[in-house]
Amino acid sequence: MYAMRLNGQSRHSDIIDDINQSIDVILTTPKGSRIADHKFGCALWDFLDQPMTAMPRLIAEVTAAINQYETRITLTSIEPDISQAANGRLHIKLNYILNGQQYDYQLTVNR
Repeated sequence: MYAMRLNGQSRHSDIIDDINQSIDVILTTPKGSRIADHKFGCALWDFLDQPMTAMPRLIAEVTAAINQYETRITLTSIEPDISQAANGRLHIKLNYILNGQQYDYQLTVNR
């Protein structure tokens, strides 16, 4: 299905790396910071000081950002951990499907 490179790595792993890098950029770019597209990004940073009750809004924000800007994948779950948000740390685990196969992605942001 995917061509092999001379070094033995498949093009498929490059695609997964590209998708994960794209998710990094989407989630860590504050909304409004891109001149060409003010809607690009995610309000992830706004949740660092929020209580646990903000988790549904966080999930909705991440879902909307990924679904709009990374259309190659289908999100299957989002598991945020905001237990350290008061200390300026937020951890998110995403599961997504690409070409029928499940992949994991994790991001930790610190203020």
